[in-house]
Amino acid sequence: MAALLDERHLREATVLVVTAKHGQTPIDPAQRRIVDGKLIGKTIEQMAPGLVGQITTDDVVLVWLRDHGRVSEVVEVLRAKAADLAIAKIWSGDELVARFGDPASDPRAPDLIVQPQFGVIYTKPTASKIAEHGGLSPDDRSVALLVSHPALPTRIISAPVSTVQVAPTILALLGFDPQKLDAVRLEGTQVLPGLAQLTAGR
Repeated sequence: MAALLDERHLREATVLVVTAKHGQTPIDPAQRRIVDGKLIGKTIEQMAPGLVGQITTDDVVLVWLRDHGRVSEVVEVLRAKAADLAIAKIWSGDELVARFGDPASDPRAPDLIVQPQFGVIYTKPTASKIAEHGGLSPDDRSVALLVSHPALPTRIISAPVSTVQVAPTILALLGFDPQKLDAVRLEGTQVLPGLAQLTAGR
């Protein structure tokens, strides 16, 4: 991309931003472990047949129940079998509501989220998947973020950033005020650090 921009004499007028919408886990194939994706559903159904409304499995498990009032029972049963089911953490109750919404009022929010042990993918035992995404592990959530322009020195910025900062950064680079975006104001999103020489005076 940079070579093509150079060829067309556009490099000085272009900032390249390269990132990804999600990572994959496990990055190291040696840490991959397949656990039968049906086991968690079967465990819940053994406790209460017909209770499961929907289950989505990959490198995380999202569970919707037909009866929201039985979440604590399900969590108790799953925690009792955590070793067999390769469960590292279960999100439910206030902890889940605070981050993902209230399943009692928002049907998009699951009743509980199961985070497996690192490297585990819940799928068919015969699956050839080497990685998956959608979970909460660092491999899922940490992605490369590269910003390139001839005026920028080559360096690594170790400050924590998020991909949600890309949009307001692009606006600032184009000379627009990112604070005009409702999401930027409401969430306090900052432009990416280290780009002051590109945004100054815009």
